[in-house]
Amino acid sequence: MEPQSIGELTITFEPSATSQDLDAVNAGLSAFNDRVLGSQQYEPMRLLVRNPSGEVVGGLIGELYYNWLYIAILWLHEDIRGQGIGRRLMVTAEEYAASSGRTHVHVDTLDFQAPLFYQRLGYTVWGELGPYGDGHTRYYLKKTL
Repeated sequence: MEPQSIGELTITFEPSATSQDLDAVNAGLSAFNDRVLGSQQYEPMRLLVRNPSGEVVGGLIGELYYNWLYIAILWLHEDIRGQGIGRRLMVTAEEYAASSGRTHVHVDTLDFQAPLFYQRLGYTVWGELGPYGDGHTRYYLKKTL
């Protein structure tokens, strides 16, 4: 994609942008939002599941900001699914979020992943987006803590 000029400014396509460049965009939006919403009190959420040899076999990756917990990724190796570990990760994340003043959680998942898992934990679907790939749907869910 060719650079585009707008007066003295240039729009460039940069798939390998530096972390400093990405941080500048994030910091700019955060500063703007903070003026309206107050401090976002950002905190990363990282929960890992390790096997006895220390290998990561699952985890939950998310973010705490304003009064929300966002679950970006929940993954468990196929060998340890169905043992209640995913539920334990979610409960742990929710309890920590609530203890730090967060009041809501949101997550998204594809139809072949875990929408029923989240609904069994009390999440409600508030949106859908698709098609993905060969007709799959992405569900957006939320929960009040």
